[in-house]
Amino acid sequence: MRNRLALLPLLLSLACAAAPGESAETQAEAPPLNADPVLAELGEPIYGSYCASCHGADARGVGPAAHSLTTPPADLRRIAARRGGTFPDAEIARMIDGRFDIEAHGTREMPVWGSVFSSDIPDGDTAESITRGKLAVLIEYLKSIQDAPGGEQPEETRQTMASIFEAMRFLLPLSLDADRFEDPAEDEKIRNALELLDASSGVLERHGAGGEVGFSHLSRSLAIDARDVRLRFADGHRREARYLIQTMTETCVACHSRLPADSVARSDAFVQSNESSSLTLMEQAKLAYATRQFDVATEMYERLLASDEVSANDLDLGGHIEDYLELSIRVLRDLSRPAEVLEGFTQRDDLSPALREDIARWIAALRTLASREPTGDPLNDASALIDAASHQEDARVHLIEYLEASGILHRALASGALADSQRADAYYLLGAIEARIGRTYWLSQAEAYLETAIRLAPGQPTAQRAYALLDEFLVAGYSGSGGTHVPPDIRAKLDLLRFIAEGT
Repeated sequence: MRNRLALLPLLLSLACAAAPGESAETQAEAPPLNADPVLAELGEPIYGSYCASCHGADARGVGPAAHSLTTPPADLRRIAARRGGTFPDAEIARMIDGRFDIEAHGTREMPVWGSVFSSDIPDGDTAESITRGKLAVLIEYLKSIQDAPGGEQPEETRQTMASIFEAMRFLLPLSLDADRFEDPAEDEKIRNALELLDASSGVLERHGAGGEVGFSHLSRSLAIDARDVRLRFADGHRREARYLIQTMTETCVACHSRLPADSVARSDAFVQSNESSSLTLMEQAKLAYATRQFDVATEMYERLLASDEVSANDLDLGGHIEDYLELSIRVLRDLSRPAEVLEGFTQRDDLSPALREDIARWIAALRTLASREPTGDPLNDASALIDAASHQEDARVHLIEYLEASGILHRALASGALADSQRADAYYLLGAIEARIGRTYWLSQAEAYLETAIRLAPGQPTAQRAYALLDEFLVAGYSGSGGTHVPPDIRAKLDLLRFIAEGT
């Protein structure tokens, strides 16, 4: 090791030649995992000196200073696993550097290492060479410690999900009983469950940080809500805490509805537990969906649609019909069954004329899509569906097409087979769909998808389209009867993204 350190200046200069730059060309392809062992060994002490205090000596995101940060540090061993086995050298180097992206972070907690690495070197050219060299060997070290992609989740993540499950298993049913939730005798149990939920959600956020865009965004939303509900309960705001616990199921549903189903036995225990037996059928259906017990949720939604236990208007206003369609189309990938179920639903005599018209349109679309043959090009298939739907002012009319298109795009991204330019197109299309049919503005993933499209295709038409839509979407969110008031940090972020989109 000592002999290699003696060669550090030469090795750094060689590393600089391969260090990621800021041009669009260098960001086009993520190279395969192929760390240089010599450079990786040089990068290890740099990691230990600058990164380990927050990300941990093992790079899992739990260093001694991690607890003091607002945003939990990422698990740096899963960068490649989250990207289908490739390591995006240029993207990670730019993120660590920080000199070019700092405005986008607002209150960036990670130091701007691009400035720190050479802060004591007066000569500008030499300083830049040293900075780029340190970045290059640090990147090689990070590549050398990556988990194998495509495997099962780390045991820590499985345990984290189990802890979230246990906390929500107690809290969700209790939050629907105001008397019990506000009973002082329950305080200690509620407080312990909220602390477990907060801590576990923070770990899940670290696992998601820097990974697949949808999961990263939603795991962060869950962690923010878990922290917020714990603090509100501690401050005595019981009613607000109850409401937040109930709305957290929307985050779970939004995450679990992105990709096809798989079996999760613990969720079945959740739905069948004593705690959930007092819930209404609508509440049980939402709970089953949120906990990935998809077959149970489907059966419950179909019972609701077939009976007059709940009025058609309440089912519609509560979003339960759309939840059922999302579950059937995007998760179960079944277009025929929901068409038959909706046919039966139309036999009820409590449908309003407007709802009856929507249902008829959805049945026709389901049958058309069920007989449609894919072309083998997921981006073209999704684009065709979106183009056919986008001429309608009311996105709800073409809900089926949007759900099918988003399912196609999520599966294509999860396959890992798309090049960066194709991924940019896919994220742009997902952002466009989310902006039209997103569950709520506060949970919308449109911003995350559109920003990703911009960063994947700097200076390209896709980035420019994504920026135009993002600007429109965010400005609309801060507009009202009192005018438009975009916060300074949001405006600064938009300015930076415009700069990236234009490639200037």
